[in-house]
Formats: sequence, C-alpha cells, structure tokens
Amino acid sequence: MGLLTGETLGPLAVATAIFLLLVDLLHRRQRWAAHYPPGPMPLPGLGNLLQVDFQDTVCCFTRLRRRFGDVFSLQLAWKPVVVLNGLAAMREALAYRSEDTSDRAPAPIFNHLGFGPRSEGLPFSPNALLKKAVGNVIGSLTFGQRFEYNDPRFLKLLDLMDGLLQDENGFVPEVLNAIPQLLRLPGLAASVFPRHRAFMALLDELITEHRMTRDRAQPPRDLTDSFLDEVEKAKGNPETSFNDVNLRLVVYDLFTAGMVTTSTTLAWALLLMILHPDVQREPSLGTWWHGPGWRGSG
Repeated sequence: MGLLTGETLGPLAVATAIFLLLVDLLHRRQRWAAHYPPGPMPLPGLGNLLQVDFQDTVCCFTRLRRRFGDVFSLQLAWKPVVVLNGLAAMREALAYRSEDTSDRAPAPIFNHLGFGPRSEGLPFSPNALLKKAVGNVIGSLTFGQRFEYNDPRFLKLLDLMDGLLQDENGFVPEVLNAIPQLLRLPGLAASVFPRHRAFMALLDELITEHRMTRDRAQPPRDLTDSFLDEVEKAKGNPETSFNDVNLRLVVYDLFTAGMVTTSTTLAWALLLMILHPDVQREPSLGTWWHGPGWRGSG
C-alpha cells in the first residue's frame, strides 16, 4: 500500500467530508421525521440555520407557519427546536402539558459571560416607558429602590439589556449554542457578547453597594438583603445554593426574563385595548384599567 501524498490527501478529505455530510443528512431525515413535527429540509451540518431570518423571526416564522401549520420544527445545527403558533397549540403545550414545557432551553453562551418629548397627540411607541416602569418594579423588588427615569445608570442598564437581548437572537449565538465546543476558544464569548459582561458588571456594582449599606440590625429591605443574609448563614457549606454567583444570576434573570415578558405582555394589552375599545367600556375592566381613583364615563 502506497503512502498518502499531498495529491491524494486532498481528494480523500473531500470524499470523507461528503460521506459524513450524507450520513448526517440521512440520520437527520430518519430521526427528525420520526420524532418531530414537519419542517423545512435541513442542510447537512448546518440544519436550518441559513433558512431562519434571526433579525425578523416573526415574518420568517409566519411564512413557515403557512407552509407547515401551527406546529413545526427546525434544526439549528444539531439542536432541535419546535415552534408553536396559535392559541390552541400554545394552550395545549403550556397549560395541558406544562410538565414537559416548563424548563428553559439550555444556552451554553451564558456560562461564558461573566421619557422623551410630549407627543402632542401623535402616535408614539410605549415600549420605552413600559420597560422603565417594569424595570423600576424589579428594581424595587431586588434593590429596594426606584430609579428616576432620567437616571444615567438606570438608562445604561436598560440600554445594555436591549443590546444583550438582540445579541442572543442573532445567527452567531445560535451557532455557539448549537456547537458549544467553539466557546472553548479563549476570549471568543467576551468578544462576541461584550454587552453581557458590561451588564453583569453593572449588576455587580449595585449588589456591592447594597452589601455595603446593609444594616443587619434592621429587617431585610428587599430580595438582595434576604439573599445576602442567607449567604452569610451558609458560609462554610460547599453544597449550598446561597452564594454570590447565584445571587448575580437571580438578579440577572429577574431583570432580563422578568422585564421583557412583563413589558411585552403590557404592550400587547395596550394594543388589544386600542383594537377593542368596546372591551374598555366594560365596568370591571374599566375600573382595573384606569385605577380606583379614576373618574370618567366609561
């Protein structure tokens, strides 16, 4: 048998790559067809990564919904994803099968990431105001304080939060979540997600200030105080979940997941009220919407 040379090594590598891609494609078709809802044909190695518009997922998923129905599947590299559309599918998945859908999908990248002028009756977006309002509720819960809407640190917090949520929905994060081995490259996560590091640094600053102003002779002011008290009690216990790392993650989750879901829900509620003014006139809903001190005809 002759030795491999440079002339034969190239064609052999190409043939091997083609063979592996074909095996991957056949494996995908057999496995996914048997276990997952229908979806677009995946590419070998990449799956449907190139077929999803991560900058406009709503329009992209709407087109796929017309083609494959309310429930369809995608393959992001080797990660299976099931997309739900419509009230019936959402209710079945989240209400009737909540034990199967209550967990959060793993995201390996997180392991490597340490008002304006008056509108004068013109249309305007309420999103910024809603985020500030919800952010202050979460700030009161976690840090026992309300930020002024023009507070530079509060504005920086909201700006970083918007940025990191945009970063999470791009093409590169999906590739890194699907192929987490890439995250072992030194400095890759920090360079791809610089806003995550800045956001965590700002939270660390707030937590440190809170720790320095904690008066243990007084009852806890908020969640952070209570958590810090438990951290102090659990010192020396290596198995406890009350530690500084988990405190950062709890506050991070409350701001990112809590603010986005709540402000988005309120934005949709506003839209529904605009589209259905007759519902606003319902006495019970009107009282809730305007508050107990409101006086009006509706």
